[in-house]
Amino acid sequence: MESNKNKKMETVKAAALTGFSKAKAVAIVGAQKVKTGTSIGAKWIKTQYQKRTSK
Repeated sequence: MESNKNKKMETVKAAALTGFSKAKAVAIVGAQKVKTGTSIGAKWIKTQYQKRTSK
């Protein structure tokens, strides 16, 4: 009985660790996309401002 509980607990721990790894990877990719989008947006605003002030 105790052996079954230990095996089941090990399986649950392994599944949780796998899920955590996937979630961490998704969060990293999402953060990179936000950073890239913010950078592109800031550059766009800068060029729009330069176009208006150079006229």
